[in-house]
This record gives sequence, structure tokens and C-alpha cells, in this order.
Amino acid sequence: MDTRQMLEERAAEFIERYYENDLSLFWKYMRDDAIWIGPAEWHLIEGKENIRAVYAKDRKHGLRFSLRDMESHSRQSGRNTVITILKYEVQTFYPDGVILQHRQWFTLVWACDRKAKGPDGQSEWKYILVHTVNADVSAEQDKDRIYPVHLGKVMRERMAQIITLRTGRVAKVALEDISRVTYYVPHYEILWVEGKHTHSLVHCEARTVEVNCSLQEAAKLLGDQFYRVHRSYLINVRRIDYVVRGIVALDTGEELTIPARNCAAVKADLEWLLQGGGAD
Repeated sequence: MDTRQMLEERAAEFIERYYENDLSLFWKYMRDDAIWIGPAEWHLIEGKENIRAVYAKDRKHGLRFSLRDMESHSRQSGRNTVITILKYEVQTFYPDGVILQHRQWFTLVWACDRKAKGPDGQSEWKYILVHTVNADVSAEQDKDRIYPVHLGKVMRERMAQIITLRTGRVAKVALEDISRVTYYVPHYEILWVEGKHTHSLVHCEARTVEVNCSLQEAAKLLGDQFYRVHRSYLINVRRIDYVVRGIVALDTGEELTIPARNCAAVKADLEWLLQGGGAD
């Protein structure tokens, strides 16, 4: 068996165990100076010790996984370096019964330490870099392009908002707080509004503004881009990341609770709004 094939099989074995929540081989083959790059923005951790610390925080995540359709590729990029890439589909089973499925790419850069010998007397190979990517299946149309053009409606709108915020061409909402200070807040930066009987808390990216108006009056001010997910919450549809039973999560990480019995209706309404039904 040549080195490339050996490392492909080693990677496939520890990935299968990894998704069985057995990280023993994951740690065994990791170098102390490894770098871990995850799928989230700026998701980078340097050093095995630091990577272990982050994983330790999530050791009680309660998730289960299922893999299928795995394929592997490898490339010898030097006498002492091999790159392996695994592609597969993974299903994630959440404790509340939600199941998500996506394509995953797992890239490893292996380095050979010729001074260290394994049990078989051969030079020891460990990986120095691991990079995970959640591959959108819908992006297949762009497999021959460098610059992807498959962005969905919501992502296009978010990018447009970022551009307008940076160039200054953006509509703002005037929010007067209870002390008579007026804040001019870009529409997109308002995350959600929390009703408090005769007044409301407008939660923005930079601050929370307490205003003298009811949630119903706030809804009229902000327009169809805001949806009432709960009798006390009005949420910016463009800032929703995902909805699971009993929770609406924003792209900033905040989570708002909703009655579980209303979850199906909320999901249907949000899908309609995101497709343009009633949104600006």
C-alpha cells in the first residue's frame, strides 16, 4: 500500500469514528501545531491544545450523525506532504428531533516526521491542517467557475445591505427613546422588537432603544420586513438564520423562543415572506 492510499484509508476511518462521536483517532493523528479551519466565518483555531479546549466545551452537544456516499481524493505535494480530501453527505440528528442534511468536504494536510517512527518502524505521518467546508449541493451549477453566482435571494439582499451600509446609501429609521434622544438606525441593523405593554425595546446591532410605542405601533413603523413570531416579539425576517421547534435564531447568534405549537405556521409564513410575499 502506498502512502497516499494509506492516508486516505486512515482519514476515512477517523472521520467515520468522528461522526460516531469517537474522537480518539482525530486526536491521535493531529500534530501539536495543527491548525483547524471550520465552516463558519473566521472559524480558525491554532494548536492542538486550543482545539481540544474548544471541543471540550461542546462535549455534551447531544448530536448524532450519519454518513453516506463518501469518496476520497489525495495528492502528494512533496516528499513529506500529502493532501487528502474526503467528500460525503452527513445527516445531523438534533435532540429536539430536527434532522438536517448537507454535503461536507474535509481536507487534511499530512506531514511526515522522518525522525519519529511508528510501531511498524515507518516514519510517522500526522496532519498539520484540517479544513471543513459545508458544500451547498445547489452550487453544482458553479463547479466550473471561480466566482460563484448561485447566491440565494436572502444572501443577495444581505450583501446588498452591507454594500449600502458601507457606502452610506441606506434608509434609516428614526427611533426616539424615552429620554427624548433620537437614534437614526439603518433598517437592516434592527434585529427584533420586544413588546413591553405600552412601550417596546428595539434591539439593534449596536444598542437597544426603549421607545414609547406598543408592538403593534412598531410593526406599522417598520413594515412588512418584520414579522410577529410571538405576541411579544417582532423579528426582522432578513436577519433570521434558522427556525427549529420552539426557537427562531438570528444570524447574530441570538435565539428567541416561540410556542412549539406555532412553529409550523411560523415556518410557512417566513418562507412566504422570504420568497417575496409581502416583503419590500
